[in-house]
Amino acid sequence: MVRRRRVPADRGQAEVADSGRKGGRVKIGGRRRGDEGPGGDWSCVLVFLTYIAISVAMASWWIWSTATPLGLSAPRDVFSEARALTHVDVLSRRIGHRQVSSPGNRAATRYLREQVEHLAIIANRRGDMEAEIAMEMVSGAVKDHIFNAEAVNAYRFIPIVMLYLSPIGKSSKPALLVNAHYDSTFGSTGASDCASCVGIGLEVARSIIERKAPIQAPLLFMFNGGEETIMQAAHGFVTSSPWRHRVGAFINLESTGSGGLPILFRYSGIWALKAYAKGAKHPRGTVVGQDFFNLNVIPADTDFRMLSMDHHGLYPGVDIATVLDAAPYHTDRDTFERIRRGTIQEYGDSVFGVIQEFSKEMAGSMPDLSPSDSEAVVFFDVFHSFMITYHMSTAVWLHLMPQAALVLILIARAAIGGMSCWKVVQNLVGGIACAALSLLLSMAVPGLVGVLRVLATGKPMIWFAHHIHAVGIFVPAAMAAAVAPWAAFPVCGSGALYHVVGISMVISLCSLYLTNLGLGSSTMLAQGAISGGLMALVFPKIAGKKIWRLIPVLFSSWWWVTSNLAFGGVIVEHVMEKLSIVGAIHPVYGIFIPDMVIGALIGAIVWLCCLFLLPVVAAVTSRRQQWSGIVALLLFSALCAFSSSASLPYSSHRPKRIFMSHIEMQKVPNGDEYEPYFLMVTLDPISIESVIEDSPDLNLNVSGAVPAVHSDSTAFFPFNLISKGLKWHAPPLPAKEVPWGQHHPKIVQTGNVVRANNETRLMSLEIHWAAPGWGALNITGPILSWSFTEELSSVPRGDNGRDHVVRIAQDEDGEVWPFWLEAEDGAEVKIEIGILYHQTTTFAQEVTNALPDWTSVGMGVMCSSEWTF
Repeated sequence: MVRRRRVPADRGQAEVADSGRKGGRVKIGGRRRGDEGPGGDWSCVLVFLTYIAISVAMASWWIWSTATPLGLSAPRDVFSEARALTHVDVLSRRIGHRQVSSPGNRAATRYLREQVEHLAIIANRRGDMEAEIAMEMVSGAVKDHIFNAEAVNAYRFIPIVMLYLSPIGKSSKPALLVNAHYDSTFGSTGASDCASCVGIGLEVARSIIERKAPIQAPLLFMFNGGEETIMQAAHGFVTSSPWRHRVGAFINLESTGSGGLPILFRYSGIWALKAYAKGAKHPRGTVVGQDFFNLNVIPADTDFRMLSMDHHGLYPGVDIATVLDAAPYHTDRDTFERIRRGTIQEYGDSVFGVIQEFSKEMAGSMPDLSPSDSEAVVFFDVFHSFMITYHMSTAVWLHLMPQAALVLILIARAAIGGMSCWKVVQNLVGGIACAALSLLLSMAVPGLVGVLRVLATGKPMIWFAHHIHAVGIFVPAAMAAAVAPWAAFPVCGSGALYHVVGISMVISLCSLYLTNLGLGSSTMLAQGAISGGLMALVFPKIAGKKIWRLIPVLFSSWWWVTSNLAFGGVIVEHVMEKLSIVGAIHPVYGIFIPDMVIGALIGAIVWLCCLFLLPVVAAVTSRRQQWSGIVALLLFSALCAFSSSASLPYSSHRPKRIFMSHIEMQKVPNGDEYEPYFLMVTLDPISIESVIEDSPDLNLNVSGAVPAVHSDSTAFFPFNLISKGLKWHAPPLPAKEVPWGQHHPKIVQTGNVVRANNETRLMSLEIHWAAPGWGALNITGPILSWSFTEELSSVPRGDNGRDHVVRIAQDEDGEVWPFWLEAEDGAEVKIEIGILYHQTTTFAQEVTNALPDWTSVGMGVMCSSEWTF
C-alpha cells in the first residue's frame, strides 16, 4: 500500500513515496534519523559503485592504451617501433653509460655520426632532396636557476650531431628542428631517457626519406650529447652554432618514464601548439604542465628552456615527454627491457604527423610571430582522440558562461519550486559550506592516516614500491571524509539541488579568478561548473523510488569524473615516483612529509571526482547507510595500512637511489696533501643509516661515520644541496683507479694585473684536471666580474656573504680550462672546487654488491680542494 501526503511548496519537494521500509518517508529540507531515499534497499549504492567502476575503467583505458607496435618488416615509408628500438638497443645495451666526459658518450657520438651519414646518402639518392651532416663541439656558459639555486652553467666541447634535409631549391627556407639528447645521467644507461627519443628521431628521419612524397620544408634533426648536464648542448646550439640562424621552429623530444604516455606539456607560439594538435596521430596534452613550469612548481627542466623564444632561445616550438613509470628515471633500472612496447610506436606516429603539419605551415611564409602569438592558450586532449585549444582572451568570456547559466538555472528552479529567497540562500550557503568542509577533511584525513601509519610502523613511503597500497590506504579514507559533512548535516530533495548549484557557482568563480591570473588550468574548474549545471538541469528526475532516474544525473557528471580520474591518476603516480628524488628532508619530521603529501593529494583528487555526486548521495541514501559506509571505509583504510606494514618502501622494480663516491679531500687550503674518504648519500627522506641496517653483508659501520656536509660533494652540485648521507675514512685509491693520475686537480694563477687606479685586479687562472669530468666552483670574496658570463651568479650565505657558483662540464679531453676573475685589489678570493669523474672503484663495487637489490647506485670518484688568492 502506498501512502502520500502533501507538504507546503515553500518547504521544497512536492512528494516522495514510501519505500516500503520502516521510517521510509523523506522530509523536505531535511530527513529524520533512519529515513531512507529511493535506494533504501541499498540498490542506489550498487548504482554508484557500478558508475565508479565504469569511470575508473575508462580512465585506465585513457592512461594505458597505446598503439600497436610495427615490426622490422613494416613498410619502409612508415614509422616502426622495432626499427627505432634497434638504435635504443645499441645506445643503452651495447654502449651503455653515456655521461658527458665518459668514453660511452664519445662512442655514442661516433655511432650517431655513422647513422646520419648513412641516412644522408639515401636522401641524396632521391634527386628531389638534399642532405647535409654536421658535427659540432659547443662551448659557452649561461646564468640560470638550477633547481632553484642561482648558478652559472659553463661547458666546453659538448658534442652535437646533426642531419639536415631539404627539398631541392628550398634550403633558404627556415628549417624545423627536431631535438633529442643521447647522453645519460650518472648511474644510468638511459634507455628511456633518452635513447628512446634518439631512436624515434632516427626512425622518423628514415621514414621521411623513404616516403615517395617529398618533404615540404627543410628539417634539421639534432642529436645532442649534453642535456643531463643541465641543457648545455642546446644552449651552445642557440648561442654559437652556425645552423641556429637556419631554424624557424622546433620539436623537443624528452622522456621521464619508461611506461609511455607522451604528453605535450609546454609550447612557445600559438601556431606551434595548433600544429601539434592538428598533426599528432595520438594527441595528448594538458595546459596544467605549462602552468606548473611557468610557476616554477616543478624543479626540473628540458632542452625546451634553451630553445624556446620564451626563455633563453630563439624559436617557437613544443615540448613532448613520456611520464608513466617514472620510478626507473635516472637509475640503473632505466633499461631497454623496461620500455613498454607500443609506447614508442605511439610517440613516433605522433611526432611523424606533427613534423608533417609543421612543415606544411612553414612551407610558405613563416607563421606570424607577433606579440599576440605569445598570448597564453588553453589546451587539453579528449581521450587522445583530438585536442581542444582556445586563447585566454576567449577563456575570459567562455569561462563566464557557466556562471551566467547557473544563475539562470537558480532563478528558474527557485521560481518553479516556489522556495523562498531565504531558503534558497540558506541551501546555497549550506552546500558551499559542506563542500569546503569536505575538501578540508578529504585532504586532512588521508594525510593524518599517512602520518599515523608511519608512526605505527616506522616505514615511510610504503606506497613507492607498491602503488596499490596508496589506493587501499588513502582512497577509502578520502571518500569517507568527503561524504562526512553531508552525513552530519543531512539534505535531500531540492536542498541537494541547491547544494549542487551553489558548489558549481563557487567553482565557476574560482575558474574566472584563475583565468584572470592567466592560468589555463582554470579550464578544469570551468568544466566542473558545466558538469554541475547539467546535473542541476536533470536533478528533478531523481524524485521517486525508481533507481533508473539516477542515470541522467550520473551521466551528466561522467566527463568530469572520468577526466579527473585519468588526470589525477597520472599526477599521483608521477608525484609518488618523483618523491624519491625531491631531496633528503629534515630527518625528524621529514619521514612523515611524503605520506602526508600523497595522502592530501589523493584526497584532493577524490574530492574533485566526487564533488557533485556527494549531494546526490546524501539525497538518495539514509543517514544510517552513510555512517555505515563511512565506518566501513575507515576500517578498510586502517586494515590496508596495517597489512602494508609487512612491505618494504622499495623493490627491485622501483629502487632507492644512492650515490656513492671515493673522495680525495684537501687537508689544508692550497696544500698538496689529501685525505681519502668514502661517501654515501641519498635524495629521499629515508636515511642511509636505514639502508646500512638492512644490509647485513655490508662491511660499513655507522658508528665509524660522520654526517656528510654540502661542501664534501661540491662536484655534485646542485644535488649536494638536497642530499644527506655519511662519510667514512677510506684507504687511498689504487694507482690504476686514480682518474687524475699523479697530480690532483687544482687551480693555478698565471697572471695578476692591477687596474683602475689600483682599485681592482684581474686574475688569470686555470683549472688543471688531467681528464674531463663534471664539477663546480664555489667562489667567495669581492668578485666584480668574470669570464664565464656578463653577470655574476649569487647565492646568499648564512654569514651574510655571497657565494658565486659555477657548474662546469667538459666532454673532450683537455687538461686545462682557463678563466679570469676581476676582484677588489688587496682582498682575498677563495675558490672551492670539486671534480666528479664517472668511473667506479673496486671498493665501491664491493659495497654495491653488498647492498639489497632494491637499491640503485650511481658511482663516481671525486676530488675536493680549496684555493685562496
